[in-house]
Amino acid sequence: MLIRYITASLSLNHTMTAILHDLKIQGSIITPSSPSYEQAISRVSEVAVRRAAYVVYPAVHSDIVEILRFARSQSPPLDIAVKCGGHDPSGASSSEGGIVIDLASINHVKVSEDKKTVAVGGGALWQRRPSNCCPGQWKCRDLQR
Repeated sequence: MLIRYITASLSLNHTMTAILHDLKIQGSIITPSSPSYEQAISRVSEVAVRRAAYVVYPAVHSDIVEILRFARSQSPPLDIAVKCGGHDPSGASSSEGGIVIDLASINHVKVSEDKKTVAVGGGALWQRRPSNCCPGQWKCRDLQR
């Protein structure tokens, strides 16, 4: 059962924002007072939009570890949502009052030299794959129909 926690106090929210900004992460943190906040919480479907307390764009995988540690250390723990492409109309990639970890910056697609393995970052989109991602012997299909 998913329980969504909402920050009750502006002073608490301000203190948590200061603590979150003190984390040793390489990515960026967006709050409701940030100019890009509305864009950060937008989704393909308006029904899926939730008013997150924080939207974090991790730059490296270790940022995610720090963000999760912070969210779980709060009392009560903050709700966590992960946004990959943001195409889920149910709102699973959104959070009301919690933290959204937006993987848009972790969008690499790397094909191994032997062309047998592809490493794909959580924020990679099908349209941005390199042309060598699907050599003829691979079966690739567009999952975004």
